[in-house]
Amino acid sequence: MISIKPGTTLTFASPFDAGPIQVFFTTPDSNSSTGAVRFSSVEHIYPQWWGAIGDGQTDDTAAFQRMFDATYDAPTGSYRTYTFLEGRYLINGTVTLDPKPVPPVPFGIQVAPTLLGAGMGSVTTYLGIGTTFIKNTTGPMFVIAGSYDAAADKFTLDSKAQVNPKYFTTERIRFTSTLATSNILKIKPIGILGESRHARIRDSIFTHLWTGIDTRGYSDYSLYDGCIFDCFKAVILRSPDATAFVRCQFGETFVQTLQKSGSTCGPALTISGGDVKLQSCSMNCYKNEWAISMVGTGFPVLSIDDLHAEGCLLLNANCTPFADGKISGSRISISNSRMGFGQAQGKDSAITLNHIDGTEIANSVFYALKGTKLPHSLFSVSNGNLLVRGTSFIEESSASPYLGKAVIPGHILGLGGNIVFQ
Repeated sequence: MISIKPGTTLTFASPFDAGPIQVFFTTPDSNSSTGAVRFSSVEHIYPQWWGAIGDGQTDDTAAFQRMFDATYDAPTGSYRTYTFLEGRYLINGTVTLDPKPVPPVPFGIQVAPTLLGAGMGSVTTYLGIGTTFIKNTTGPMFVIAGSYDAAADKFTLDSKAQVNPKYFTTERIRFTSTLATSNILKIKPIGILGESRHARIRDSIFTHLWTGIDTRGYSDYSLYDGCIFDCFKAVILRSPDATAFVRCQFGETFVQTLQKSGSTCGPALTISGGDVKLQSCSMNCYKNEWAISMVGTGFPVLSIDDLHAEGCLLLNANCTPFADGKISGSRISISNSRMGFGQAQGKDSAITLNHIDGTEIANSVFYALKGTKLPHSLFSVSNGNLLVRGTSFIEESSASPYLGKAVIPGHILGLGGNIVFQ
């Protein structure tokens, strides 16, 4: 093995290649660090080079941290691409990714790491084949560009300047815990938390966690594509300047288990700012809670196309008005979607809109699920505008027609389409 003293840098001038075995020596102290490594050319970088085991029992937190610290390139403020073979990597601590601004450019050129896994396996079990990251302790697996205080639920940027690490990418990785359901709600493990510009989360699974992804700070131009989020809370988009494109599934067996045990989970997606687009998504079984919560002062814009939501209330949009009391300027559009709602448990409406400048619902179908407790009304609108066109409202139950409960207060721009009650 190669021993590199802390504070020194080893540079490989020729192409470097090694299998997934330990290459760089570390002391028995799991918190010890190694010096930096620079590769002129390398095809794969494995965590095993720094001592990761991936057996689901050995804590690989320190090995992961050593790998990222050793390969971080300070002159460019960037990380590399890392390959994680099939295995179960236990992360009892938190791995910190901390790119720094590079003078004279204060922000915007750092590159966050790319984490490439070996496949997701089955979606019906939290431990499938492929690459699995396991978190059984409080807080996140990965923190980006800052530090996290779990007791206070507070994220602090490490730099006063906007760091904006670009291109944080995960592909074919499962983020999970092996905790009992009741302990997940107490311990609150999280997948990824922090600030990342141009995040690309692809073909990954987040399951058996308190929260899958929680963006803090300045996080814009993000892509969540082909993922499954099966967590108490799936994705929280807190940045006021975020632009996020989402094409994922929300809710699976873990959410169903939570609800059978009587837990109220959700929202699946929380938006407090920015411009968010959902396309070709499904949201299942977030009962007793709205699937989407759009709140705050960031004047968010939400666009939904081709959404299938069932077994949940759809949307609670409650934005803060401007200082002069006028509506917030937030906007919502819903099109080409099917929404089956129920299990209201005293919630007033399937869709609640407060201080939303303009909401348009077009070419969609709303239907009430059989045998469920329905909300008091389908829509509740205050301090805003709603336009509904080309949309059907269907009552599947044999009880009285839902039309009698579909009271729509507020200012209505129009209501049209084929309205059917069965």
